[in-house]
Amino acid sequence: MSHSSLNPSMRAVVVDALAPSAKAAGTHETAAINMGKFANIQIIGNVGAFGSGASGTLKLQQSQTSAFTTSKDIDGRLAVDLVESKPVVIDLNQGELDINNGYAFVRGVLTATGGTVTAGLTVQGFDARHAPAEPMTGTVVDTRAS
Repeated sequence: MSHSSLNPSMRAVVVDALAPSAKAAGTHETAAINMGKFANIQIIGNVGAFGSGASGTLKLQQSQTSAFTTSKDIDGRLAVDLVESKPVVIDLNQGELDINNGYAFVRGVLTATGGTVTAGLTVQGFDARHAPAEPMTGTVVDTRAS
């Protein structure tokens, strides 16, 4: 349970990111997120300009290993169509994974089709099993009291 007295950066931890850039046609994935560490995650996409004739989607995949050697889409989840110069947010609860078959890792998959899509992704973990969770290496957090 979140407490309003905690800094937001302690409740929503940046656990991975895909740097904003022009993504060529093809797939671009975040790193594997271990859902054993979080009850919920959120992927936030900052979408910019599309190249001529380009389109893009964002979806989640699950895997039994962090190497994603056995991956599949999450049941009931469709890819979200990206809209030029508009943000996109996807939430995921751990209970949506195929946990009974050992699927415990998640990643975001951005697919650009027909040209380049300028975008970046930020993955935040919520409701850490062991709080406070550590943010990804290199994350800058302003810890000033407000």
